Amino acid sequence: MIVRNPEFLWNAWHVGAMSSEVDTEGLFARRLLDVPVLFYRQQSSGIPVAMLDRCPHRFAYLSKGRRVGDEVQCLYHGLRFAADGRCTRSPYQDAPPAGAQVQTFPVIERHKMLWIWMGDATLADPATIPDHSHMDRDEMRPLLWAR
Repeated sequence: MIVRNPEFLWNAWHVGAMSSEVDTEGLFARRLLDVPVLFYRQQSSGIPVAMLDRCPHRFAYLSKGRRVGDEVQCLYHGLRFAADGRCTRSPYQDAPPAGAQVQTFPVIERHKMLWIWMGDATLADPATIPDHSHMDRDEMRPLLWAR
């Protein structure tokens, strides 16, 4: 569960990462609005995923775990989570625990950036993402981001 600091703007799109920072092989951790967030791309489609970087069992960082296809496996007890946050496998039970779920966040890739909405997901309208189309032109991006 996230403790939401009232000083932060929750119901808004935030740049979570540059597109080039998140690939289809690894796990990318970042702290946004004082919340640990895990980004990765589904290997099958390249679609970005954003979820709380905590296993619901013992709160280990999922970003310290490993990728298993389109899923993330916790390093602590081996629980595995799909892109929708649902637990898909437990090495200790025949079926995953019914209540094991990781919070996910809406994430949209636009203008070579991954935009994340960390507030009420029902309010996340992609049409409200600010226009930074200048970032789509390589000559307009700062050299620091030209990976």
